[in-house]
Amino acid sequence: MIETPGLEASIERAIEWGDPIRTPNFRLDDAFGFKEWMHFCISSDDLDLLVNFSIADDTRPAASADVPLARLVCVVRTDGWDGDVEQFEAEDVRLRHQGVHVRCGRNTIDYERGVFRVRAALTHRPVELDLTLRPVALPCLVNDIRLSEGPPWHWFVAPLLLANGTVTVAGRTMVVRDLPAYHDHNWGHFEWGKDFAWTWGYGHARDDAEFWSVTFERLTNRARTADRQRGIILWKSARQQRVFGGGSIAVHEEGLLRSKRTFKVPRALALLAQGEATDIPARLWVSARSGDDALELEFRSRNVCRILVPDDDLGLTIINEVSGELFMEGTTHGDRVKARGRATFEFLDA
Repeated sequence: MIETPGLEASIERAIEWGDPIRTPNFRLDDAFGFKEWMHFCISSDDLDLLVNFSIADDTRPAASADVPLARLVCVVRTDGWDGDVEQFEAEDVRLRHQGVHVRCGRNTIDYERGVFRVRAALTHRPVELDLTLRPVALPCLVNDIRLSEGPPWHWFVAPLLLANGTVTVAGRTMVVRDLPAYHDHNWGHFEWGKDFAWTWGYGHARDDAEFWSVTFERLTNRARTADRQRGIILWKSARQQRVFGGGSIAVHEEGLLRSKRTFKVPRALALLAQGEATDIPARLWVSARSGDDALELEFRSRNVCRILVPDDDLGLTIINEVSGELFMEGTTHGDRVKARGRATFEFLDA
């Protein structure tokens, strides 16, 4: 159990201030192409879970500019992968503009009294979940991220939550007890298919004395030949420990992850992404050094599912969600870090 003595009120205030739903009404200079999502992840040896509620301007030619597009992505790995992407009519969507409340059909996110409640029940796949997630580390807000030309992007991170509840797949129910989880909330303006790509990841690792949480982000051009931004944020238990950025970070990839059959959603778009070849690295090393502080991360890819997103210009973007093992070693602010755990990394395919 991870305790947060004296920090519960601060964590709750940070969530209440930084995590409210913005919705497409949160536009700058009437810019079109607003996107927003609430993202929750769990990764363990026996379970990988991703739930993503998204609200966006509907950029399809015949769509109304006043009616946002709402989608749910829910994928689960137990013995194998299952899940789906669902889209909702406007009358089935309810948002609370103050606080955190989202309802898309039978699927909901609520935040009350320091706890998230996430419930999902897919229409066409035998997947249901009912989870409470209690944030136990201080969140972080990163503003004004530039993916490409146009208005900026914003990223609110709750790096460590404790998840409890049930996940049911094909009639088999798994009870979740105090599993480490991750949540972030993104909003801003960009168009899928433009000149950007990213490698992003989070991890939870434990050593003999401490619990560590880490996030990594790398923004590049679409061809991934030029880096635009790199960053690492490290938490020691409930508190942020260290931030590394820019030229202090080096990235190295080795090998390729090979899978005999890759799970892809939505299934209808899988016809446009046939084949199993990917450029996902089998291993990813990230090293950072600044002053007397240094941190080494090694991520070993194990399981992958592919989320297929139609580009705003009628192309296709593939988001590879990859779970695996994380190894962490270094020294920050005089504290020795030598830990191992689980991580999920996201690789955006051009």
